[in-house]
Amino acid sequence: MAASRSTLEITQLQIEIPARLRKVCFALGAMNLTVCLMAYLARVWIFDRNGLGILTDFIGLPAAGRLALDGLAAQAYDWKS
Repeated sequence: MAASRSTLEITQLQIEIPARLRKVCFALGAMNLTVCLMAYLARVWIFDRNGLGILTDFIGLPAAGRLALDGLAAQAYDWKS
């Protein structure tokens, strides 16, 4: 039977992340932070000034699902309320 490596020996193995990958990840993170900050300052964030959620195209499906679970599925098609 072949001898197995000890747990201590396995945990000491270091994986080197390539410098180019680190730079790309940093750049993508910085761009994401910049876009989120700009969206927040331009008031096109997910909440308006009153703290209410801004209605976007994906809000309807979870809202209709919640109405259906509450037994009020027909209200999903009632635009007046």
